[in-house]
Amino acid sequence: MQVEKWVVLKNIDFSSGVLRAELQSEGGGSFPFSAGFVFPGSFRIVIGGENPNSCLETAPGFVETKGYFDGEVFYIGDEISILEVQIEPFAIRVRDAASSEIITETKSQDPDASGKNLSPGCGFDVQEALQVVSWHLFPDEHFFGLGEKFTDWNKRGQVITCWNHNAYGAGSEKSYKNIPLLLSSRKYAIFANTTSKVVFDLGKSSNFSYFFTVYEPVLDFFYIRGVSFSDILKQYFRLTGWPSSVPLWSLGLWVSVFGDHRSGDIMDAERILEVLREAREQGFPLDVLHLDPFWMGENGYCSFQWDPEYFPDPKNFLRKVHERGVKVCLWEHPYLDVNTKIFKEAQTRGYLIRDKVG
Repeated sequence: MQVEKWVVLKNIDFSSGVLRAELQSEGGGSFPFSAGFVFPGSFRIVIGGENPNSCLETAPGFVETKGYFDGEVFYIGDEISILEVQIEPFAIRVRDAASSEIITETKSQDPDASGKNLSPGCGFDVQEALQVVSWHLFPDEHFFGLGEKFTDWNKRGQVITCWNHNAYGAGSEKSYKNIPLLLSSRKYAIFANTTSKVVFDLGKSSNFSYFFTVYEPVLDFFYIRGVSFSDILKQYFRLTGWPSSVPLWSLGLWVSVFGDHRSGDIMDAERILEVLREAREQGFPLDVLHLDPFWMGENGYCSFQWDPEYFPDPKNFLRKVHERGVKVCLWEHPYLDVNTKIFKEAQTRGYLIRDKVG
């Protein structure tokens, strides 16, 4: 990564607590810059113009906020947060409004003893079309969030890539459901408003800074402040909308027998019912039985057809599972195997999505 750093704000317009300007880089590049509050204690910063890859159906506009300029720094704030934007050298700092304590601030330099920077600072890479922001990392700061992840709950010291993968399990940092919402133990969150890939280096490269990289030319993020994580999430849901309530049983324990099946203990209908009986007898909590692709057989999935060898009577099997108070989840893939009957039927009836080549 060859980062050209942002250095100065030019052509500034500051009105009603909203800052708009041109952010220039050390190489002469120029980007539209805007900053302003959207909710109490929470603000939005956009660098690079209009965001074509926003996560939000409707992004909130800037609200009128108190602000002033002392000749070097713009101060924008409310009773919760104070956003400071320094003109030159360009920098961002956030304070608690009541105590004036610095909550977070950008970090343009993080050199080791040889002078080598351990973090990229704040700027962009033209060749890779990405934007990056580095922040000061406090000694006692910890990080959480970023969606479904199979690593330690505290993400400090990790590099997390927010990009959906078929992870083929839960043994690595790759995951299926990523959310670019980073929560700090210092009671703030950063939400990267993009559907592009975002990489968070959370103190892996340096003990003194962390940074996130957005793999697109526009950097659009929200700083969300709250008295608790619960309060922060409420602010976040004001942006994205609240998730629908889920059935209570779905919050229970889901159990898969796939590992046993792959290890040689054939998990056909009879054996699975035996496992459920043993679980109930031993008081083992079990709310959902998760059947991985083998319910369709060892080969040929996704066919959406029960394997007749393992499950000769699916209706009777499901009835017995439900009698034990257990729900069933069937693993499905979003495609049809070309060697299955259902594929031929779908192809004949025109149910399949086509592109230019077929």
